Amino acid sequence: IRQLGHIYLSGGGAQSGLWRMIISGVLNCELFCPATSEAGGMGAARLAMSAVGLQTAPWPRKGEQVIAHECETAIYQKLFARYEKIYDALRQIED
Repeated sequence: IRQLGHIYLSGGGAQSGLWRMIISGVLNCELFCPATSEAGGMGAARLAMSAVGLQTAPWPRKGEQVIAHECETAIYQKLFARYEKIYDALRQIED
């Protein structure tokens, strides 16, 4: 599994502390919840501007930082490995 450096999390799921910790643990990365509630729209506009060659605005200011506990991340990684095995087995049945 490739580890991400950090990601921004916004929207409805970002409102739950438990959900933020779960996502950080599953992805094994640091999360930032932007200080603005409009970060999703701002990010989409920034990506669109970049795609057509326009100069982009700065990213939204970083708000809360979330880092999952190592023991939780280890559990999620084991569960994800199990999921991958099951997924591969089911895919073989489908083929």
